[in-house]
Amino acid sequence: MGKNKVVLAGVPVETFFNRDEDGLICCVKGVEERYFPGRLEETLRKLEEEAKRSGFQVINEGEIFVHHNTRHTGSYMGYEHQRLQPSYMEIDFQDLFVRGKELRDKHKDADRIICIGPSHLSALVLYEENDFAARFDYHGDYYKSNKKCTSSGSSYASYMNAVEHRFHNITVVNYGVKEQEMDIFGKDCSDKDKGYQKANHFDIDLDVFDAKYEMNGCRVKSNFQVETLLNMLHETKPRKIGVWEYREWHDRKNNALEFMKSILAVPF
Repeated sequence: MGKNKVVLAGVPVETFFNRDEDGLICCVKGVEERYFPGRLEETLRKLEEEAKRSGFQVINEGEIFVHHNTRHTGSYMGYEHQRLQPSYMEIDFQDLFVRGKELRDKHKDADRIICIGPSHLSALVLYEENDFAARFDYHGDYYKSNKKCTSSGSSYASYMNAVEHRFHNITVVNYGVKEQEMDIFGKDCSDKDKGYQKANHFDIDLDVFDAKYEMNGCRVKSNFQVETLLNMLHETKPRKIGVWEYREWHDRKNNALEFMKSILAVPF
């Protein structure tokens, strides 16, 4: 019997806010999702090492290229970063569907595909027709009215609108959603609802976890426990797993990294 094949990939898309500043007043004028390479490679290397120690055949695809243009204004997640000045370039979010299909077609024989990234918009790489996705998120990331989507059609906060528009046969069950201003695409589930057991795809935003873990910089979080979600993964054994809103510098206790390493122990 051969080794189980695990594919790792990073999607280097980051969220930027355009702001008008007037003294101490700073007003958000729009959101851009930009190609922001070079920040996931070290984490992917650590996950690759962990997977190899577990005896898997590991394919580390590194960071996925995403088509982008050359605009570069705005502030990164609400902060000005002067130390790092790469070319910040707004992506074509539709290209995430294309890149995801390329990845899946290339690794049709993979037992599991795990993707990570800082923006939840990047989750689009793992969605496809006939998907059954279990979403874990504090936010619904969906609006019944598309008014709050960006001019380009989708962002980290409305990517489920893009899923709805792209696919005709897809099932989504949602866990941990507490935010009230957004809507929910699919079914809103309680923690005891077992709908996730049919999922082939787990879509995980780190803000679903209790604040005590300090996994990311989101100011508001749900109350999921790591053990609960890992148990759900072990029950379901999904082929596709995405972990989003991951930024190494926000993972103060390395709990997000340890959670991703634990995913590698989920049976096939």
